[in-house]
Parts: sequence; C-alpha cells; structure tokens
Amino acid sequence: MAVVLSVVLVACTAGTTDEPATEDVTQTTKADSTTTDVQTTATRLPGADPILGVVPPEPTDYPFVKYSYRWIEYQAQCAAGAGIIYRIVDSAAPFLSYAGTDEQRRIVVSNRCEAIAQERGWAIPNPFDGSAEANALLYDIYVDIHDCMVEHGYPTTDPPSKDAFIEEGEALWTPWEEMFNSVFYVDPDEQMSPSDRLQYEAQEACGGLPNEIYDQQLQEQGQ
Repeated sequence: MAVVLSVVLVACTAGTTDEPATEDVTQTTKADSTTTDVQTTATRLPGADPILGVVPPEPTDYPFVKYSYRWIEYQAQCAAGAGIIYRIVDSAAPFLSYAGTDEQRRIVVSNRCEAIAQERGWAIPNPFDGSAEANALLYDIYVDIHDCMVEHGYPTTDPPSKDAFIEEGEALWTPWEEMFNSVFYVDPDEQMSPSDRLQYEAQEACGGLPNEIYDQQLQEQGQ
C-alpha cells in the first residue's frame, strides 16, 4: 500500500587499510509521466550518521522551506541513501509516495532526514504556524492567488479584510472555497470529480501550497 507524505538503514563499515574503505551506493526510482527520478550516491565512511548508516547527502541548493518541492527532493534523496525509496508524484503540490513494506523503518529514516536538514540549516521551518505574522504573509499569498484565479476565470470568493484574516486565518477564507473540496494532495492519474479537477487546474495555473510559493520567493530573493 502506498504511503503519501503531506506535501518528505544500513550499517556503517570501515576499511582496515590506511585509507578508509568506501562503497558507492546508488538508489534510483523509476520515473513515469507523473514521477521524477530520485537518485543519490551515499558513501559509507567513518563518521556516517548513526541512524542512516551513511553520510547524509548535502543539497546543492538551500535553504529551502519545509514541505516545498526542494524539501521533498531532499527527503527523497536522503532516504534513498538509507535504502528507503520514494517516488515524487507530480501534482499541484508534489508529494512523496512509498510502496515498500518496512513502514517502521521509513518513519525512522524520514524523521532523521528531516532533523538533519533542520540541524544543519538546510531547511527553514514551516512559516505558516497560525501566528499573526504568518497569517499576514499567508493573506498576501492568497490574495495573489485569488487575483490570478479571477484573471483566468476560475470561481473564487472575494477575500475578507486583512485584519480579519490575521485574526482567524484559513478558517475564515481561502481562494478555493468556491470549489468546496481541498485537493492539494492529488495524483493526476487518480479519478477526480469535476470540482476537484477544476481546483487542481486552478492550482496548476495560480499556485497551490503556500510553502512552495514562499520557497520560490526566497529563491528569487537569493536567500
């Protein structure tokens, strides 16, 4: 049974010679029309992470926002080095799918990869924590999405005042309310109702998860 993550172990060995023994271990997922290759080479060396059993791969592009696409890519690469193979499912908000059987191991590896990314400053925590500052940022993102939806002819409701949204957050309003259902996590291959399909198309055109939009803004700002 596939496990979907919202939006994401082998023993360490050493040689006996003067130079440490190394073994390149490459894990790759197969891609199809809705998946992305996930490949990483982890080197077994002294000092490898005690939980993962390998040296965690360092991302080439960071910091990234938790639950963004770049965060998902890192989770998949880090887990692959420890023998847990995900596929990245492309949708309005890409997510990780796991078809393996060792669910307990998957959770341990996933949690460790997430912790490493945060400890080393590669990942920025989810900025949308319900605080007034977070809601103010979220409001601006949602208004931009709303304006895009209006421009493209998608049904949407007018935003409330910013002060009201800061007070109540998403419980008060989102740009997709007119479409009823939330389908952030949707595999395009799955059957969808007309309202779900419409919302999926709107998210593809105007943006989906705020975390991804915020991550893109950070990249544009060079942070």
